[in-house]
Amino acid sequence: MSGFDVQKLLKKKARQIQIVFLTGHGEVPLAVEAMRAGALDFIEKPSTDRDILDVVERACQAYSQCHARRLTEAVAKQRIATLTGREQEVFERVALGRQNKEVARDLEISPRTVEIYRARVMYKLEADNLSELIRVAIAGGHYPDAV
Repeated sequence: MSGFDVQKLLKKKARQIQIVFLTGHGEVPLAVEAMRAGALDFIEKPSTDRDILDVVERACQAYSQCHARRLTEAVAKQRIATLTGREQEVFERVALGRQNKEVARDLEISPRTVEIYRARVMYKLEADNLSELIRVAIAGGHYPDAV
């Protein structure tokens, strides 16, 4: 199995894994291919202990950042799961940037009712404005397709 095959397999099994290539054949096209496929770094032999320790430290930091994002995703998904069916419908449309009147027309309810549901959605998702609501939707992997 080539290094690239191993990289593909590892990325499929553990998306947050940080991969560093250590090679005796440091060709630029290979390094570019590895980096495009998600490798953190591509080190050519011979390399110093300091080079390896630096890249391991960067890999640990990248993993920590990825782990923090996953926690954010989990929190966002947890908040989205608290929405009722109607709140979910309002959320999906508001996250697309639709105005209250449009949402009301789509759902055949009054604009005032949309305002009430929208306020509940904002409260449950802990979003102070539309930008934050969209961030929660994206973080939760729930950015809705066109409704």
